[in-house]
Amino acid sequence: MQTITTDQIKLMKEGDRAIYKELFRLYYARLVVFANKYTSDSMVAEDLVGDLFKHIWEKRKNLNIEGSFEAFLFASTKNKCLNYLRGLKVKDKAHQDLFLEQERDVTFQNYLVEEEVHHKIWQAIHNLPEECRRVFELNTIHQVKLPEIAEDLGVSIHTIKSQKKRALKLLREALGDVIYSILLVSF
Repeated sequence: MQTITTDQIKLMKEGDRAIYKELFRLYYARLVVFANKYTSDSMVAEDLVGDLFKHIWEKRKNLNIEGSFEAFLFASTKNKCLNYLRGLKVKDKAHQDLFLEQERDVTFQNYLVEEEVHHKIWQAIHNLPEECRRVFELNTIHQVKLPEIAEDLGVSIHTIKSQKKRALKLLREALGDVIYSILLVSF
C-alpha cells in the first residue's frame, strides 16, 4: 500500500488539496474499520474519521507530527473514539463493562497483527481491476444492492454479478483462504 511521504505532508500543510485527497483515499476506509472496533457503530466511526480529516485540513499548518504519519492517524483516531465513548452518557452497565474490557484487551501486538491483516486485505482490494474493485466496494463495503449498482453504472445486472464474482475469485487467490475468510467476516 502506498504511504504518504514527508514531502507530501509538507505540501499538504501548504494547502495542496490533491495530496489531502490522496491521504483521504489511502487511509479513510482503514481508519473507519479501526474506529468501528471501538465504537461498534459504523456510522459513528465514519463520522469520527471524517471529523479527524476535517480537523487535519483545518489545522494543517500547525500539525506537528513526530514519527510516522500513519501512526499519527491511527493514534488520533483512537483518541477520537475514546473521547466519544467517554462523552456518552452510558446508562447500560453492561455496555460500560464491555467498553472497559475492550480497552484492556486491545494490546499493541494484537493491533499490529490486525493491522497487517487489514493492510493485506485493502492492498488486495486496491489491486483489483478498476471495475471489479468499484463493484466490490459499492456492494460489500457500502452495502449498495447489485441492481442499484447496475443502474448507477449503466450496465446489466449480469455484468455486475460477473464483476463481483471475479473480484471475489481474485481476492481469494491473492489472500489465501484464512485472510479471505476474515475479509468475508469483516464486511
